[in-house]
Amino acid sequence: MMKTKKYLYLFLALIFTVNCWGQNWFQPINKAAKKGDAKAQLRLADVYYSGEWFGTPDYREAFDWYKKSAEQGLAKAQYELAKMYDFGVWTDTTGQEAKRSLAIYWYTKSGEQGYTEAQFELADMYDYGVWTDGTARGIDKVLAFYWYKKLAEKNYKKDYTDAQHKLAKMYYNGEGTAVDKEQALYWYTESAKRGSSLAREELAARYYNGDEAGADEKQHFYWCAKSAEQGYAEAQFRLASMYYNGIGTDTDKTRAFDWYKKVAEQDYARAQFSLASMYYSGDGTTADKTQAFYWCKKSAEQGDEEGQYTLAYMYYNGEGTVIDKEQAFYWYRRLAEKGYASPQFNIALMYYHGEGTTMNKKLAAFWMKKSYEKGHEGAKEAWDELELSKY
Repeated sequence: MMKTKKYLYLFLALIFTVNCWGQNWFQPINKAAKKGDAKAQLRLADVYYSGEWFGTPDYREAFDWYKKSAEQGLAKAQYELAKMYDFGVWTDTTGQEAKRSLAIYWYTKSGEQGYTEAQFELADMYDYGVWTDGTARGIDKVLAFYWYKKLAEKNYKKDYTDAQHKLAKMYYNGEGTAVDKEQALYWYTESAKRGSSLAREELAARYYNGDEAGADEKQHFYWCAKSAEQGYAEAQFRLASMYYNGIGTDTDKTRAFDWYKKVAEQDYARAQFSLASMYYSGDGTTADKTQAFYWCKKSAEQGDEEGQYTLAYMYYNGEGTVIDKEQAFYWYRRLAEKGYASPQFNIALMYYHGEGTTMNKKLAAFWMKKSYEKGHEGAKEAWDELELSKY
């Protein structure tokens, strides 16, 4: 019992001490704020907004003090006031449109003073044409460009919004400004240097295509590798292809295989087919038809047409799997219906011989004719030899 009382007294003493300390701290700030000190007003607004010393927030008091501080020109206060208007937290204004107009007004006041967070809100709102709650508003690329440029010049990056990368794209595409490929290259490079995987990938593409950068295989390889190391799948696939073909670097089939595998495991269909091809031929790895079939099937199921054709071939010949003529017919037919001559030739023969499907000479003739009309070398000869004109 005595111990319990002792702890209770200690607890009450602690609360008393904290409250006294809080009051000692609060009174001078409150007094300075009432005398018109803008920084004190901002600090007081922060306290009311967070409920730091009062247990619960008091948004009305917070709003009043933010406004007083903002009207004296303090950029952070202007930004906080803009947010309260923007998010509809307690304000002195009714009507959504009026609040949003005031939000823009105060974001702009703050942004023009160089307050980074306000500039970011303005750039994104004008670029995407939405308010912070996702409601549609007008897009204004000219103003988006204006604010991204301010942010880019101070190397601003927040979450996934890289202002330098945004600015580079706007220069490149002529959004909100005249097309300027040199400025685009400059800002892509600045963004890439600071770690943007998207900027690195796009910079690699600029060097690959020639564009404003001029074709440069080594620079293409360099930026592709940088982007790939950050996990960007498209760059990883391109890097694998560069190692495989010796573009911008020495040919290295083992590294090509490793990068194709990394991307294939991310369900990237083209990489899955490339990996299957390397397993099939033993390029950069030990030949393994079972693995070739596995990755070919993955690729085919995602719609890769080379993967679909090769999968049909592997089913037909039993490579990496058991022979399955019905599956071979299924995959060949999918491609034949898209107008490809070789699959049309193959299903014509399968219809003729009844392989993987019911024998049907009329359909054999139909598809063989389609194939030779598409220019397949063996189709006209097969048409004549099998006397398909009779059907």
